[in-house]
Amino acid sequence: MRKRKQRAPELPSPLKDVAAIRAASAAVNHVLARPDATPGEINAAIEAAVTAAVASTNEAMTEKDAARYIGMSRHYLQQDRSKGATGGKTPGPAFCKVGWRVIYLKSDLDAWLRIHRVARARAG
Repeated sequence: MRKRKQRAPELPSPLKDVAAIRAASAAVNHVLARPDATPGEINAAIEAAVTAAVASTNEAMTEKDAARYIGMSRHYLQQDRSKGATGGKTPGPAFCKVGWRVIYLKSDLDAWLRIHRVARARAG
């Protein structure tokens, strides 16, 4: 009978984030220490470290997760990033661009939702 591989215990979220930042930082240092490191390799390592740092401080979300969170489509977010608010359309939320990655911060999405909230008076 085969033994199952045991998975490492799941770390609490803040500890996972610290571990991700440390791993990304170590990767950057490893790449920078290599004399033959290409600019592309250095840039990729730095992008990964920045992404890990942003994710740990403010619950970064992918485009897909952000669209689901605010109840809009990915297409809406893509169009807003490329063309901006045109033709009287509602402008999209703020985003971060790290290299080719697009990241949405939960705090920016919450602020965007608050701005577009419509409060209605109660019928009395």
